[in-house]
Amino acid sequence: MPRKLSRAEKEYIDKNYKNMSPEELCDDMPNIGPATVSEYINTISLLNKEENIQEDVFNEGSLMGRDPARGVVVMTQAASELSDARRITQKEIDEAIMNLNKDRIHIIKKEKK
Repeated sequence: MPRKLSRAEKEYIDKNYKNMSPEELCDDMPNIGPATVSEYINTISLLNKEENIQEDVFNEGSLMGRDPARGVVVMTQAASELSDARRITQKEIDEAIMNLNKDRIHIIKKEKK
């Protein structure tokens, strides 16, 4: 039964999988087969694809200006505009609820405006 990869083995594969084949990588690690190495390489490539997809999506948090050394976050104009564009007013929410429940709610006396 194959054993799990240790942290050191995973780091070794992370650094060398682009330059070496799974067979060459498992030669340096005892009791690790090429199937285990290639499976780990596939998970690395899937994680990298997910990170690239997530980086392409803009949200308010990704548009903030940050200085991690000082612990400062500033809202940029782009983040503010995106936040304003996505904001839903309470009136729109009330209208959506009324439209959803209009055949279920009976109003006895309608207020005249």
